[in-house]
Amino acid sequence: MAEGAERPQTDSRDEGIVRRNTRIFARAAVLVAAALVVAFLVQILIDAVAPDRSLGEALRRPWTISAEELQPAIANISRTFNQLIAVVIMALAIAVPLTANMYTPKLLEIFLGDRVNRWVLGLFVFSTANTLWVAARVQGGHVPRFGLVLTFVLLLACFSVIVPYFFYVFRFLHPAHILDRLRQSASHLVQELPKLTRRGKITALQADLRDRIEYVTSLGMRSLDREDREVAQGALASMQNVMETYAGVKREIDEGWFKPRFKDAMGMSNEAMRALEASRTWVEMECLRQVELLFLSALAKASDLVGAACQVLREVGLRAARDGETPVLELATDFFHSFLRATINARDVRSAYHVLYQYRLLAEALLEDAPDTVGEMAQRLCYYAGVVVQAGLDFVAETIAYDLGTLCHKAHDRESAAFESVMGALASLPHKNLAGQPLKGVHKASLILAAQLELAQDARGAALLAPVKGLSHDVRAGVFSDLLDEPPQRFWEVTDRLVNFDYTPPELRAAIEHIKSRM
Repeated sequence: MAEGAERPQTDSRDEGIVRRNTRIFARAAVLVAAALVVAFLVQILIDAVAPDRSLGEALRRPWTISAEELQPAIANISRTFNQLIAVVIMALAIAVPLTANMYTPKLLEIFLGDRVNRWVLGLFVFSTANTLWVAARVQGGHVPRFGLVLTFVLLLACFSVIVPYFFYVFRFLHPAHILDRLRQSASHLVQELPKLTRRGKITALQADLRDRIEYVTSLGMRSLDREDREVAQGALASMQNVMETYAGVKREIDEGWFKPRFKDAMGMSNEAMRALEASRTWVEMECLRQVELLFLSALAKASDLVGAACQVLREVGLRAARDGETPVLELATDFFHSFLRATINARDVRSAYHVLYQYRLLAEALLEDAPDTVGEMAQRLCYYAGVVVQAGLDFVAETIAYDLGTLCHKAHDRESAAFESVMGALASLPHKNLAGQPLKGVHKASLILAAQLELAQDARGAALLAPVKGLSHDVRAGVFSDLLDEPPQRFWEVTDRLVNFDYTPPELRAAIEHIKSRM
């Protein structure tokens, strides 16, 4: 079996939040039970040292109690159980629906499906019913010894778990815990798809998977509404995990799965749905659309998460390239373009900066294995450079120039077939803004690349110098000055890249100086 088709192992996070909370609950319950048992034994020992009592009598006392003495005790125990179960149910009836209303209605299903919740609630219900049954049997002088012992054991168990259980529920209702449950639910269904699709009912399976994916996104977006960035970032990571799991089992899934059969057809045209069916990518499209929703929400509320959304796209693209899934790689790059368009429409320079960085990293990783794709990506950057200039976002155009220059240099070093396409895209960038003023960053990026090629004894860099020669003397002098006056390597403001675009190492400055002398 090919590497890309291997069944993924259980994600390490499956043993994270959920199992950690379960272990904490179990340990706390055992500690409380041990403390109560010790307290009871101490009381028995204290009674045993009384002048008129002995240890044997103290231990035999519960077994020699009469029916008349037992009835009021059982009545008190029954009331205690009723109060305990009332407190538990009242707390859950308030906390669970309230949290579900804030984040996701799926929480109700998750809560009732949790093993600890079922066992604890079952314990309280059984204990209450058992006490009523024992009370009913205490009549005619009969003392149900076994029922009495079981009642005391259940009473000890209920008092042992009630406080740890409340802490467990509070942790259970934390958004991070809910998110982990939703991720596990979606990933588990994806892992079972090869087996489930062979059994039929593909339409129901498709709808179920969509629902589980959308619940993850819904939780992430609602967390952003409450400025909970950690959970929103976890939602992005969960979506990436689901897609990686799906990539691992995709080749084993029945062919009928790849034709979308649900009613709303994802809100796309018939032509688009036929294209998704032909490329077998409707699941990836659905997942990346959810990532896009989180991206757009972060664009307006938490720009620091924009980079995280773009990183998910990059990882999906890299995985697709490794697996030979060209349609998925193309889909990832298309979403990158949509992200960039959204930042331009929002006039959000910082977010565009994030998108371009992750886009360039993806292109760099594809230089050897997919040079044609890299060439297309470079041409798309050239197109968007013209768009941002028309929008008046000059810095974004200059960022594109620096990224294309960096990509072209790496393509040259790796002897990638994409070199000519990338250099052509850099040479085709607009060199003036709307006001007719030169875009100095574009000229500086061209100069840096030309100098790098000259150091590598490659004469093709000379083609990049024509626009620089056409600059006025003052502007050209300023461009060279920015690159030659020993600019700092680290930018003097905090950015995600922490680099200065104008930085040139000494050997490169010498090459730029040589170019300057020829002009």
